[in-house]
Amino acid sequence: MIDLIGRNQPVNLVKLSGLLEVSRSAVTQSVRRLIKKDLVSFEFA
Repeated sequence: MIDLIGRNQPVNLVKLSGLLEVSRSAVTQSVRRLIKKDLVSFEFA
């Protein structure tokens, strides 16, 4: 997931969901875990 985020900038949760072919809620949960571990950051546009 981190690799996909890096290669597909700018990316949002909907686009990431499509790339991974999983639900938006699953992507949201995974991204929240990555944020807590300081592996990714999230910005509101």
